Amino acid sequence: MGFVLIKRFDNSIDAHLFRISLENEGIECFLVDEEIVTINPLYANAVGGIKAKVREADVERTLIFLKSIEKEQVPKCPSCGSTDIFIDYSPKKALPHWIASLFSLLTVTYPITGKIMHSCKACGERFRQ
Repeated sequence: MGFVLIKRFDNSIDAHLFRISLENEGIECFLVDEEIVTINPLYANAVGGIKAKVREADVERTLIFLKSIEKEQVPKCPSCGSTDIFIDYSPKKALPHWIASLFSLLTVTYPITGKIMHSCKACGERFRQ
């Protein structure tokens, strides 16, 4: 009996939330490469991220579960209610950006210099999820 890759994650928090939600449905889930990505997030691309795997026998139930949660997680615009949304990045001012970049270079971590925003294609509204 083998295991099938279901989903990839770039951080352990999202991976564990997904694992817990599958286990609540009675589907056993295993996380692979969690330790290396947690220790150094820059290795996430090299190893392919944290991989959530399930048994071959549970693949069909898992796909049905994934379809049900995808319908629930579609963001909607607070102004017009449209689901035609894209993710936008809002950078902060230049000085904090350079300080964060220098800090990330010295500590070998990701620079945190901006906010992730959602933008509506229908009305142009920008909002946070």
